[in-house]
Amino acid sequence: MLDDRTARSRELYDAMHGAGGFFVGDGTYEVVAELTRGLRTLDVGCGEGWIESINPDVVGVDFSPVALQRARENGAVHLVEASAEDLPFEDNSFDLVCSLGCLEHFSNPVKALSEMGRVSRMQLLTVHQHLPIIGHLRKPLLTLRGLKDQPIEEPFSRRRLRRSMHAAGLVPVFEGHWRYIDLRYLWSKLPYGVIRLPSHIFVMSVSRDHPPTRAARPAS
Repeated sequence: MLDDRTARSRELYDAMHGAGGFFVGDGTYEVVAELTRGLRTLDVGCGEGWIESINPDVVGVDFSPVALQRARENGAVHLVEASAEDLPFEDNSFDLVCSLGCLEHFSNPVKALSEMGRVSRMQLLTVHQHLPIIGHLRKPLLTLRGLKDQPIEEPFSRRRLRRSMHAAGLVPVFEGHWRYIDLRYLWSKLPYGVIRLPSHIFVMSVSRDHPPTRAARPAS
């Protein structure tokens, strides 16, 4: 049973996916899909199934039935309708959970992270980063470009993300940036790279409850 905030968010996502949905054309889906090969992988917030269309072994979960229908049309095979805060899988069902650009849109991010850690040994996340001062310009800039914000939009500072992961029992292993905002965000004809601001945090973590098995040392 979804809470009111999550249910309202699902209604709006249904409408957004019905109107065209989301797609990142920078190679992210292809890279992540290849990284998942040979691993039992769950994609939380799979949207229209772009990772699953490249690697059909990946299980996609999303709370939007419209997104899942589009994922099927895109070639995804294993799809489950559920919220990130209540994953319908047994403990340690997966080697890896990936969730790309979704955590900041969940109604209860810590609960979602806890669920990811419960069902998997490792996690791969990209998370919208909060930028002081500039972050307040997000909505005016989106309006200027004729875009709408998503139903729940709560970007993370690095400190908040670390605290949330710690509370959820996740231990960061790798941390960096994924994607940048530069002046072309305002006007496409401006040169790239004059000013670059990190737009998303990239992090890989392990679950304290299900750490990766230590590899045996080769015989001497």
